[in-house]
Amino acid sequence: MKYLEEFFSSIAWWTLRPDDNLLAEQPGGSDPGRHVSASRAESGDLAVVYLPVGGEVRLRKGTLRDGLREEWFNPRTGTRTSIQTSGQRVFETPDQQDWVLLLTNK
Repeated sequence: MKYLEEFFSSIAWWTLRPDDNLLAEQPGGSDPGRHVSASRAESGDLAVVYLPVGGEVRLRKGTLRDGLREEWFNPRTGTRTSIQTSGQRVFETPDQQDWVLLLTNK
């Protein structure tokens, strides 16, 4: 819980709203244990995506601003890892555990 408190204290969490439209497709299919949850700020400059069992997530183009910083947050350790992408908005978790994808303009 300590790591999650630090994570949410570092972003404008109150601007987030659930938004399944952020995902190009639901990677978890109909399995509730694999359901990927997505939220974003209406301004498009902040998004948080929770992947409960790792894997790949593809974000829909045009739902977020360009040039956002992209990073993985490890909820087990509190560490953050920057992501270098080709702008395709496809993200693969570092392993098959739970991860939080953070996209922000900070």
